Amino acid sequence: MKKCEKYNMKQAFEEKHDFDFDVNAVFVSCITGRRVTKFTNVGRFSVFGITISEARRIAKSINVLPQYICTITLITD
Repeated sequence: MKKCEKYNMKQAFEEKHDFDFDVNAVFVSCITGRRVTKFTNVGRFSVFGITISEARRIAKSINVLPQYICTITLITD
C-alpha cells in the first residue's frame, strides 16, 4: 500500500523553479461599434532558480504599466 505524504504549500512556494515571462502590449480599438482587444508579443525572457513569490513580483512590476501584460509559464523538463 502506498503511503500518502503531507504536502506543505509554504515549502512548495519556497522551492526554486525556472520561469518564462511573456510580455504583451495591449491595443484596444473599436470596430463597427464593438470593442476589440489585441495582444502583440513585445518580448520574452527566462529567469532560472527563483521562487514563485519572486516570479510574481517581477510580473506584477510589469503589469503596473497600463499598456503591458506579463504572463508567467513554469519551465518543466
